[in-house]
Amino acid sequence: MWQAFIKTLKVLAASRKFQVAVLSAIVWGAGKIGLRLEVADILPIVAPLWLYIFGVAVEDAGKAKAVVQAASLATLKGHAVIPADASGE
Repeated sequence: MWQAFIKTLKVLAASRKFQVAVLSAIVWGAGKIGLRLEVADILPIVAPLWLYIFGVAVEDAGKAKAVVQAASLATLKGHAVIPADASGE
């Protein structure tokens, strides 16, 4: 069980989204608990981090979609379902 947990943590630690999310949580926690800052003071710091996470997620989704489309296209071409030219004629 612990080996799977450690493996999962290693995979997460390699993720850009996870690293930025942890950084964002640390900044938010330090601002609210440690430094006792208002949300209006913390938000300009963490909002760009959240936007970065969202942007990377969109990028990853686009990559996954391209892989699925390429695999589907290869499968369909193998069965001669797709027209030879891109115009669809």
